[in-house]
Amino acid sequence: MNRKIITIAAGSALGVAALLGVAACSHSGNSTGSALELGTSRQDLTTFEQAQAAPHFPYSEIRAAAIKVEASQALGEQTTSFFYNLGSRDPLFSCPSVGDPIPFSTEITNPVAPENYTNGNGDYNTIPVGNIDPNGIYAPSSSAGTNVMCVDASGQQYLVYWEGDVFTVNGAARWDAATSQIVVTGQPTMPTCKSEAGKTTCTK
Repeated sequence: MNRKIITIAAGSALGVAALLGVAACSHSGNSTGSALELGTSRQDLTTFEQAQAAPHFPYSEIRAAAIKVEASQALGEQTTSFFYNLGSRDPLFSCPSVGDPIPFSTEITNPVAPENYTNGNGDYNTIPVGNIDPNGIYAPSSSAGTNVMCVDASGQQYLVYWEGDVFTVNGAARWDAATSQIVVTGQPTMPTCKSEAGKTTCTK
């Protein structure tokens, strides 16, 4: 069976309908019941897109927040990090830090590469590879440890690795033992981001 990659625009009922139509035609072995099911799904999608179309927003606050998160990581905003042992109320260690905690398995180069293979009939398939994040790294799916770039009193950076939970806040902060809470003691530090003409720029 030959398979081809088909690209359609997100939110396009016609594109999805076309894809379903191709699937129905390309699998000659499909039973009549399967073909009817595909036809019903196509009709349902068209009806829902017309009667209850997905909303369109000219601005997304959650996207703006995600852009600031990426910018804070890439620009290295001032932060404070607290290191915890599982089950312990008080942090084991805390430090002024730069940027967000970094999962230990984070990669700065892609550990895999795209690979094409043929089926012997002139067609080929490509193994998909994830894209690099705007902050310049490949985010891991999971990690057993965390790296934090701490800063001493003289402003010198040093690395702390921890396999427990790490809590980081943008800005100066301290642990209040009386209330068992982290207290922000200075001005929060966040990048300023501006989007226009299809381009977003962020500065510290």
